[in-house]
Amino acid sequence: ADLRSTSRRLLVYLSITDFGTALANSIGMFDHLPKSASTGCEIQAGFAIFFSVSSYFWTVHVAFFIYLAIARERRDPNSRALLWTFHLLAWGIPLVIVTTAAALSVLGSDAKKFNVSCKYDENN
Repeated sequence: ADLRSTSRRLLVYLSITDFGTALANSIGMFDHLPKSASTGCEIQAGFAIFFSVSSYFWTVHVAFFIYLAIARERRDPNSRALLWTFHLLAWGIPLVIVTTAAALSVLGSDAKKFNVSCKYDENN
């Protein structure tokens, strides 16, 4: 029963990150910002990067959990500690990456910056 509930939790967290990725990319794709609104583009890029990297980590965690359950035949009685480790890695590492990118001012729409698909309205 613990394996089942933990695996469901992992899938919920993966779904949340995938939804966040889709939402951030949709905002960047459909929202045409005036050129003066680079802050909005930076925020959109930060969210897109955060959720994309977090989704990658949750996918790895799901695979690792399946490995433990099937290959090791281990129904981890300490899955709570494992889940906390997963949270720390899957939310913490992307947060550090985005915070570092924001501190170095490499998010946004300039050619020298990391752009996730933010579009600008050329008329503004």
